[in-house]
Amino acid sequence: TQDLDLRPAGRPGGRVRLAQAHVGSFTDSALLWEAVDGIDLDGFDYQKLNNTHVIDTRQRLAWLERVMPDFAPGPYEQLAAAYRRGGEEERSEQVLMARQRRRYAESNLLGRIWGALQRWTVGYGYRPWLAVCWLIFFAALGGVWFAAHPPPPVDEGQNPVFNPWLFAADTLLP
Repeated sequence: TQDLDLRPAGRPGGRVRLAQAHVGSFTDSALLWEAVDGIDLDGFDYQKLNNTHVIDTRQRLAWLERVMPDFAPGPYEQLAAAYRRGGEEERSEQVLMARQRRRYAESNLLGRIWGALQRWTVGYGYRPWLAVCWLIFFAALGGVWFAAHPPPPVDEGQNPVFNPWLFAADTLLP
């Protein structure tokens, strides 16, 4: 259908089945997501969300978590794509990062550790500037360390001026 407006007057009493539906524009409300038996989103495809400025991204993500007892990437990818098509890149990245957080949260211990490492170092690849922050932090930490603990000179006959900050940067960067 071209337009699907699902803003019920009350909480739906059963399961709302949107599986395999293809919609041009989709409008929803909080009451829809409180359906008694949940919502079936398997393969639900929509091109545009009509009320993106009314409903916060965090609220939409909470709705997805509520209706999906187990992780499935499809609804997250669909929501991110709808935001991207609407020109809302930041919201799209928020959804994709939430997808990764949930994916790793439902993984085994090693997967959860790997997910936490990715989250804090590069934001699952959606925040590459975090890697630059870590490089600056470790370069400064190395500079402080080498200022207090300079390495012994390689050639005793030559004593160039030692700079702990350049040495730390040289040691850190390839």
